[in-house]
Amino acid sequence: RKKKRTRQRAAAAAAAAVPATKPGGNEEEPPGPPQGQAGEAVSPSSVQLGTFLDPGDGSDAARAFLQSAGSEEDSSDDEGDDDDGDGEDGYPSSPGTTMGGRGHGGLVLPSPAQPQPEPFLPFITPFRRVNEQLAMVKDRRTRANNKKIEALRSKIEEEDQRWTIRMHVLKYKPRMEAHAQLCAMWLTIVQLIIHDFFEEPGRKRIKDLIRDFLLPLWRRHRMRACRKWARKFLVAVNRSRMPQPTTSALRATGPLFASWPEANLASFARKLKPVVFLPGEYICHQGDESYTFYLMTEGTVEIYVRPPNTTSKGRGKTNGVKVAVLTAPRYFGEYGVFADEPRAATIYCQKKIYCWALTKEAFQWELRKLPQEIFEEICIFFEANMVEIYRVRPAQLASTPVFYNWDMERLQALCNHLEPVVMRENFYAVKQGELGDALYFVSKGRVEVVVNSASKPGPTTYLLEYPSQVLGPGQQFGARACLFVEPQWASVRTLGTVQAWKLSRKVLMDYMLLQPSFFLEVKQKLNKLSAELLPKVLYAQVESCKLFPPGFPKSLLQKIYACLQPVVVESNAVLVPAQSEVKSVYFVIQGIAEAGVPAITARMSASDKALVAALAAVAESQNPVCNTPGVEIIRRKVSYYRGDCIGATEVVHGARYWPSEVRTTCRLDCWALSLDGVVPLLERVANHRMPQQINPQVLWLLERIRR
Repeated sequence: RKKKRTRQRAAAAAAAAVPATKPGGNEEEPPGPPQGQAGEAVSPSSVQLGTFLDPGDGSDAARAFLQSAGSEEDSSDDEGDDDDGDGEDGYPSSPGTTMGGRGHGGLVLPSPAQPQPEPFLPFITPFRRVNEQLAMVKDRRTRANNKKIEALRSKIEEEDQRWTIRMHVLKYKPRMEAHAQLCAMWLTIVQLIIHDFFEEPGRKRIKDLIRDFLLPLWRRHRMRACRKWARKFLVAVNRSRMPQPTTSALRATGPLFASWPEANLASFARKLKPVVFLPGEYICHQGDESYTFYLMTEGTVEIYVRPPNTTSKGRGKTNGVKVAVLTAPRYFGEYGVFADEPRAATIYCQKKIYCWALTKEAFQWELRKLPQEIFEEICIFFEANMVEIYRVRPAQLASTPVFYNWDMERLQALCNHLEPVVMRENFYAVKQGELGDALYFVSKGRVEVVVNSASKPGPTTYLLEYPSQVLGPGQQFGARACLFVEPQWASVRTLGTVQAWKLSRKVLMDYMLLQPSFFLEVKQKLNKLSAELLPKVLYAQVESCKLFPPGFPKSLLQKIYACLQPVVVESNAVLVPAQSEVKSVYFVIQGIAEAGVPAITARMSASDKALVAALAAVAESQNPVCNTPGVEIIRRKVSYYRGDCIGATEVVHGARYWPSEVRTTCRLDCWALSLDGVVPLLERVANHRMPQQINPQVLWLLERIRR
């Protein structure tokens, strides 16, 4: 019905759009619906199709097309009933030539003799277009959602595949490594055969290489694989005879587990893995890397140690000396795993033994979980093994800066005074500001040297951060505090379990004073090593010095800044003697130095009097003179702290000699500027420029230095 009314409105609108008069000027009535033959109604579809296909040309193809089109239009209507019986949608039905059967939507074919009707504007239902557009939008969104779902599904599949590959690699990594070794071996064999086997000169060399290198390597690989599977088979067969160790069984094996808490022992026992060794097997050889801790529950093993002066390269029991026999229940291999030392002896199975093994990483992890007091007891227990087995050799001490060029006899005597020390992780062996009482020689592990500059005396305007230093095996710390009368300059913190040797300050000084020349040489060497670690003085501190007034050329000041040299002076030492020539100035970055103010005499020149007056003014500003009666007036002194420049006042006043000595009250870190190196730079600037272009500050500084 809606379509019917809509088409009626469209027909009325089309009729209203036709002009009311003909070319002759006669008025006509508004045209009605389009008429076919003998007043037959013509549907809009027939007019539209009649515009393109003229049925009056006698073409059978055109009539067949129109008939098929009419039938399709008739069958495509949604509602085919005609409520008022007046034909199709308001057009009167007539017995003319129609297509479509029952007249609803049929096409009335006009007679060839009848003229063509006026073209009719076809009506396109807007609701159908809206539905089509909505269907297109819905289809587009569906396709976009399907693409997103497919992308998400592919991403999840990739993640699952990546995780599966990762777990596969973690699970089969040992087997993959074994296969990789085997493939590398066969690849080497194939390459050698392809490249050299067919060459006459290289045949013998290849045969020798295969016989002496590749075949033994292959046999060893096969033997290790067979031994591994055989050991798994032995464990599977004898598993019934190997109950899991309990906490009481662990305590009965030795003093190592005597003070462990019950929870730690239970955790330790759960991580043990069963292992079986047959008679005649070697559990480990002397000199091998320590990877496993063993807990023997049944059986007997023999311990062999190779003599130190032997020339034989064999590692069996025939090349060693039998030193002990261990009977279950016992543990062995604990010290090599704890201190990361190689095996100190060869262990041979005399009888079939049943034991439990734990890897080095798991053993060290269980030790870290222990309380601190129990860990210290275990460290003392291991220190006894250090004294008995792993002593420091004189050659190791000779490689350090303190004991360089010492004779071996004195070093051997010094090694007898070393005491073993085992420190846990994050333990402060030396704290900044404390007095030094010992020298430490690191044998295993690493320590970090940290300097806290904020705790040093002086203003924080030009505060510098000292770089931290990491020391490893073969290095030492604490020597400077022992040889110089000064507190510890930095704190030393362990980065893990550290095994070290300790030498007391008294023993070290006794050996040093036997040869004073060595003692002075070591002090100079330590000062040079400390100077190499100093951070560079700030450019702002150099720029603010009174030697370089405002307006001084920046480019020249940068060249002067590059000429600075680091200097470290120990505590209570003379930096500059009195009445010595002024050859350098010093920019202090850490520490304190003091200089006395001399009295003004009549023999002094005007410049010297002005210098003394300037120093006195600085001293009074630092230490005001006390005017209280009965209070003793302390001699005036000038103190130099962080950010000060020692010698700048003397150079500004043109002094040639230092009026008094400059002495350090603690360790002094500074950067020295040699005036002899500054003069060529100033002269080059003054001689290679026009007189009117020379900076007056440069001439002023050059004149003061030349005095």
